[in-house]
Amino acid sequence: MNDYAASVYLREISHQCRYFIGAVYQLNFAYEGYQNQQQAGDETQQAFLQGEVFRALHSLLNHAGHISRLLWPATDGDGAQARERGAALRARLDLGEGEHLLDSDAFRGYGEGFDRQLDDWLAGVPDAHQAEAAIGPLQDVASADERGVLRWYDPEGRQFVFLGREYDIRALVASIDGLMEKADKAAGEALEASRTEGL
Repeated sequence: MNDYAASVYLREISHQCRYFIGAVYQLNFAYEGYQNQQQAGDETQQAFLQGEVFRALHSLLNHAGHISRLLWPATDGDGAQARERGAALRARLDLGEGEHLLDSDAFRGYGEGFDRQLDDWLAGVPDAHQAEAAIGPLQDVASADERGVLRWYDPEGRQFVFLGREYDIRALVASIDGLMEKADKAAGEALEASRTEGL
């Protein structure tokens, strides 16, 4: 991969990190509003803001998934070019295999095959134990079993469960903060090197 191409990919990783951080701000803002409306007793606004909490969570996981697929592309099928791209970018960011939270199928596959994942979730959980969305400690959720909750957010522990898969939002924020700094630096170095290529 030449330096210019590397700079484009690295800048995109940096952008996706920033979009992720923006979604975290949206999450915090929506959750604060949700709490305020809960105290005020406005069920209409509370329902709207509950949706905004989950929209922000899905948004930040979507951006994390983009980063994961750029750096650790799926290895199935004939993806030699993607694997080479991922290896070249990881080398520029000094990231080894298995050394980053995003090096996981949980992020790589986020959102892909959602319809089949929802089918599987519905088939595996008895109707009486299903809840579509919940915010708060798990023991306060009607089913009291995270497998029976389509989406659940624990703001105290900063845990998000979606279709039975748990995401540690606090750990994810820390890992993406560090990656954004590395991507910014590496993108600048690659762009500078591309300007001197061929001289």
